[in-house]
Amino acid sequence: MVELGAELLERGTVRASMMGDEADTAWAISDCLEPVYEALEASSLSPAERLMWLIDRRLEDSHDLLMSAEDNCDVWEADPEAWSQVADELLQRLDDHVPREEHSWSQDYERDRLSDWILTALEEAGREADMLTLALREAPQTGSYERAVLLLRRAGRETEARALAEEGLRNMSALPGYARRLKRLLREMAVEEGHELLPAAFAAQDFFNRPSLQGYCRLREAATEFGVWEAVRQPILAALETGISPTALPEWPLPDAEMPGCETVERIDPPECSLLTEIAVEEGDSARAMRWYRRLSEERPPGVLSHLSERVAEATALDFPDEAISIWDRLARAEINKTGRRNYENALNYLRPMQKLLASLDREDEWEAYLTGLREDHSRKRALQDVLDRLCRGPIMGD
Repeated sequence: MVELGAELLERGTVRASMMGDEADTAWAISDCLEPVYEALEASSLSPAERLMWLIDRRLEDSHDLLMSAEDNCDVWEADPEAWSQVADELLQRLDDHVPREEHSWSQDYERDRLSDWILTALEEAGREADMLTLALREAPQTGSYERAVLLLRRAGRETEARALAEEGLRNMSALPGYARRLKRLLREMAVEEGHELLPAAFAAQDFFNRPSLQGYCRLREAATEFGVWEAVRQPILAALETGISPTALPEWPLPDAEMPGCETVERIDPPECSLLTEIAVEEGDSARAMRWYRRLSEERPPGVLSHLSERVAEATALDFPDEAISIWDRLARAEINKTGRRNYENALNYLRPMQKLLASLDREDEWEAYLTGLREDHSRKRALQDVLDRLCRGPIMGD
């Protein structure tokens, strides 16, 4: 049964790679494995051999065929001695591994998967010193600095952990995912040891590196937690408008956040009209939002501003009704000009708020005249006429 289970997984991997059934094949194979695990537990294999059987199957499984079938398998509950034997066998396998002449990330991935299992086995065996030795050895070979840093921190060796994370950042700077995780670890260590305002300083650093509304909101949240948001907000907005870095200002309340490999690269291209508009909308300042939107509209074609334009119209309709109507009109006509029922339906998303706003202002006659003109401009588009009829009836189910 155990031998058949290995063959099933081998053939199943080939089969699953050929199927496009959204994992149905994988689930079906996984359902067949429960008796295999029962047979493994009852087999004449030693505890270490049973563990090796499972680990080898996991290393070979590229389609999640094992899934949850082994969750209740008692083989994993082996004693430390069995795990130690497994660790030694896997370490020998790792030492025998001959790298290909040309470096490849797939090779690093395979090596990391194997070394991850060795670390698991060493941990279950209680061999923590050997875990750290292995992780430190593998870090520069495959770029697996993060796990080595975590193990150094677990051992209380913070200075070495920081130095290794900095080394990793220098070596892995071309790979954003690796660098981002190491940067996060360095920041965690700095916060634990340093100024309480460092989380806000790091959020500001991220914002300057990549200005965005999301980054602005994260910075606001961090600065508000420490009561310095008002002192941070105005210099930030000024920087987006003028390009003058707020960190050089004497009134800037946040500490220096520079660390090796985490330097600030300010990418503000003033004036950041689009972001300033987004921020004003998010903060509910309709006058400021409209001021920056007007300037933005002068610099960019209307077609590239459709999403932001919609938000501006919604946010400023009460204070700037005519400009909001003009925005909705432009957006609606852009959809209509694309032709097709779907685009006509999309146009309703802009025509309905225009209709509602004009009604609230007692300007129904203006709406009727607008709708009549729209019908005349596109009199040959029968599908559009049908869609516009629904505006006369008001909203219906599904609109």
